Amino acid sequence: MHDTIARGADILGLGAGAVRKVGVDARFATRPEEVERLIRADLAAGVRPVAVVGTAGTTGTGSIDPLPALAEIARRHGVWFHVDAAYGGAAVLADDLRGLLAGIELADSVTVDAHKWLYTSASSGIVLVRDEQHLLEVWISLLAHGRAAYRPPGLPPGDAAEAYVDLLDERLLTELQLDGRVFPSSARVGERFALRACIVNFRTEADDVDALLDVAADLGARLDSELRPGT
Repeated sequence: MHDTIARGADILGLGAGAVRKVGVDARFATRPEEVERLIRADLAAGVRPVAVVGTAGTTGTGSIDPLPALAEIARRHGVWFHVDAAYGGAAVLADDLRGLLAGIELADSVTVDAHKWLYTSASSGIVLVRDEQHLLEVWISLLAHGRAAYRPPGLPPGDAAEAYVDLLDERLLTELQLDGRVFPSSARVGERFALRACIVNFRTEADDVDALLDVAADLGARLDSELRPGT
């Protein structure tokens, strides 16, 4: 089991202690009979299991759990079946390797890291779910109330105003970098967040500096109109 599973349980409020580690066989694959035993023990103790997590290619040994057997156990007990395929999941794209992941199609959800075998240049994770409705609750509040409901109330002068400017500048930095015309970085000056223009290229001209200011002013005004309380 990857340690992210325990961290995920902790983030959900269940606590890392809610995760049961399962014994493995000589090939470092999860023993289905151990999963069954632990589920029955929890049920007998009045604890309701919520998910069975299988692994499709561990980062340490490349081992693959008996996914069909784990899927059957999860189905029989009415719990979610998740497959951690962060490392090995891309093997389904290769005709000669796909059979190794038999049973992954039975999962309720699958994770795959595209920066591993899919070779994306930056870290990126993918979550696939069998029923997209299970993801809707993440967005339902935003869909129901709109962005305006999450804006802070009117800010008094002083610390709150400075906090708003810091928030605006942090968001502006991301927008500037995504925009692509200029690429500033950031710095902390005392307790304040600041946009930082580090000029190290001898080809930089005054027009380039002016362009940075113009783009920052344009994008900043747009962000301000979206974020400013009361607008």
